[in-house]
Amino acid sequence: MRRALGIWLFGLATACQTDAPALLVDVSSELEIPGDTNNLVIRIDADGERFEQAYTLGDAPRDRWPQTLPVVGVDSIPKRLTVAGELRVTTEGRPSVVVGYGEVEVAFPAEGIARAPLEVPRACTDADGDGFGVGFGCSDPDCDDDDPDAPRLYFCGSGPIRDGGVRDGGPVRDGGVRDGGPAPRDGGVSGTPCGDAFCAEDEMCLDAECYRSCTTNADCGAIHLGCFTRYGVCVCRLPCRDSTTCGPLECIDECCQF
Repeated sequence: MRRALGIWLFGLATACQTDAPALLVDVSSELEIPGDTNNLVIRIDADGERFEQAYTLGDAPRDRWPQTLPVVGVDSIPKRLTVAGELRVTTEGRPSVVVGYGEVEVAFPAEGIARAPLEVPRACTDADGDGFGVGFGCSDPDCDDDDPDAPRLYFCGSGPIRDGGVRDGGPVRDGGVRDGGPAPRDGGVSGTPCGDAFCAEDEMCLDAECYRSCTTNADCGAIHLGCFTRYGVCVCRLPCRDSTTCGPLECIDECCQF
């Protein structure tokens, strides 16, 4: 347990047995553990001070929602707290990415125990309101977040470059297409014919290009790719034009990635 801001902050899911006033923060999200997120960062702000603690998610009891955070008051207790939860995906040797964020302002009880829910929504922007979005926390990536008809009515691979990283007339590296065109397999040409290439068993042909097939985001095998479920192919989660919009990542083939 850690002390800060006149409070004791205990570990997640720790039993709270104390005569001091306490606040139980119940953290929940629609992001799945560990498929969508494997790390939770809690920040508490009060009286101009901040405390931060990270928790690894995945193993019991940190393998399901809600996760309960007991905060026990000592000494001078702040009247109100702002509690923020940030969900991340962490990979050894690489920067972590934020997939969810939420915060709640709560009154700290003068006595007894109070509970406060903290819902952490997906880190996802849906500018055109079509149910598909841009961001690492999106359940369904949007290959054109300026057009509410895409991707529902047509595949974004047709036409000019769109914000899903789909190129016009060239290979899509971030969708699983081989860089530089088709490559012979097992000493000869095999697979599904697709334009000038042949798609592998784990790929799908759309607009004469090969894309990695998927049914969920986990099938795409990389955090920067999300499953475009309408067509069952992997596309970029966070499109870019240059690395200034990618934070700790790099803009490669119009897609923020490691």
